Amino acid sequence: MAKEMDREELEKKKLCEEIRHLQAPIWKQSAYITIVSTVFLAMVGFISTQSSEQKKEIEALKLQTQALKEETLRWQIEDKKRQLEKYKELSKKVDEIIFERYSRGFVDGVIASPSGQKRVDEIVANPSKEAIEDFVVRITDGTLDAASKKRIEKLKELLAE
Repeated sequence: MAKEMDREELEKKKLCEEIRHLQAPIWKQSAYITIVSTVFLAMVGFISTQSSEQKKEIEALKLQTQALKEETLRWQIEDKKRQLEKYKELSKKVDEIIFERYSRGFVDGVIASPSGQKRVDEIVANPSKEAIEDFVVRITDGTLDAASKKRIEKLKELLAE
């Protein structure tokens, strides 16, 4: 009989324990804690993996951006070289036009002008080294000034085309 009583008591205690366990809030139950902790760890792992992948993608994008910048700079350098070559060609053409044609015509025009003829006549009538040097320097300065202005105008005109 003692065994039966012990057994009944044990069954009552077991039932009480089961009832207490069932009445406990769900978040205190071991199954719930196991499920929640498993889901939490899975989420942390997923986020960690995603973060690592995103870092790799960001690094790859940074490298691509740098490569694009370098390629853009190479293109810009090539473009500047082409522009420089075009400017050199145009400058050479303008120099031929201005300094070979325009300058000679400018000097002829100065000498043929009334003030130029007057100055030539004065030098012929009273020749002196200083008078000739002064006349030549003035013509040279005027020619260079006018030719330079004309050269700039012509370069602007050709570069605008």
